[in-house]
Amino acid sequence: MAPNIFSLLVTIVAFSSTSTATSPSSSSSSSSSSCGCSATSRNAETEGGEFQSSCSFEADGREALPHLEGEESESSSSLIAEHEVVSIKGGTFWMGSNKPIYDGDAESPMRKRTVSHFSIDSAEVSNRKFLQFVQATGYKTDSERFNWSFVFEPLVPPHINKQITKSVAGAEWWLPVEGAYWARPFGGSKGIEEILDHPVVHV
Repeated sequence: MAPNIFSLLVTIVAFSSTSTATSPSSSSSSSSSSCGCSATSRNAETEGGEFQSSCSFEADGREALPHLEGEESESSSSLIAEHEVVSIKGGTFWMGSNKPIYDGDAESPMRKRTVSHFSIDSAEVSNRKFLQFVQATGYKTDSERFNWSFVFEPLVPPHINKQITKSVAGAEWWLPVEGAYWARPFGGSKGIEEILDHPVVHV
């Protein structure tokens, strides 16, 4: 991958959905990898059978990307040029808390930390920019390869939520949703056409 493309990706890697558990559906391929996180039964009754998607797919098996009316795919160099990067001065600060809410988050004890000067994008990478990046490079995310990702429960369509019987112990509000990825962030058939300026997720 070219260095300038890597620099565009590095701002969104921290929100990666690559930390995954076993597939939420028994119909998923057994070859999908697992990170081994502790999935527990939600004791929910499965309804409606297997998850069905109304997506259209290209000849290579990949879902057809959304089309931006009046916009052509940009070159990777122009994508980088339009993405403002700002410099942050380093320094010393107090990190953490002596009254943590979740011990597993390793937020305690409060301690001093020093960071060097660094650069960071001024805003999150949007769905529009990531779509253009994918069109220019053919990049494919892990959530596309595994065919599922975690979705915040209030955003999961009710008919899909009813079919999910597992969640992560201690973080039950994140549900494994089959078919969820950056272009269909909530699972189901709803895409990103109406939220092109929102931050991209599942990458």
